[in-house]
Amino acid sequence: MTSPETVALYARVSTDNQNIDPQIKKLTDWAEYRDYEYEVFKDDGVSAVADDRPGFDYLMERIDEFDAVAFTNLDRFGRSLNQLSTWANDLNEEGIDIITTEQSIDTSTIEGELLFNILSVIADYERKLTRERMEAGFQQAKEEGRVGRPKKDLPLERIEQQYENGANVEYLANKYDVSRQTIYNRLEELGLLED
Repeated sequence: MTSPETVALYARVSTDNQNIDPQIKKLTDWAEYRDYEYEVFKDDGVSAVADDRPGFDYLMERIDEFDAVAFTNLDRFGRSLNQLSTWANDLNEEGIDIITTEQSIDTSTIEGELLFNILSVIADYERKLTRERMEAGFQQAKEEGRVGRPKKDLPLERIEQQYENGANVEYLANKYDVSRQTIYNRLEELGLLED
């Protein structure tokens, strides 16, 4: 494909306290240096996984007016491999190239297309790895009692004795000022509840 003449520049930041202006400046400087006609589309304080991205949606409505779409980085475009590849295929079918100015990706070349696919897979892998680590950290914190309310220290031997002597769950919960579920949990830990 020949070099683009008109380029849609898309900038996005995830939170309101991030400044979108440096991203826009990088994109406009890049387009002006290459003497491209361009229009800027932006989403300020919008996550890439958000269902509603007004700037991006408006860009996609007008996509046939452009030869290419440029972002600073791939993660401005989309977050999941499925999302990236779907949009990339849609744009490719329309004859519209994807360019990332900071990662030197240009899908009008076979090398750029290959790099786009590789980086998409890596980005997806990194997100899944981060999520897995966060879940593992949460589970460890939960097991160590660092999540939610701290586990109340109860006299388990006394509870066991009282339960075996006929005290019911409601009585024990009132006596030790805890919920009935807490008593059920302790009785289960003691092996006193039938499966």
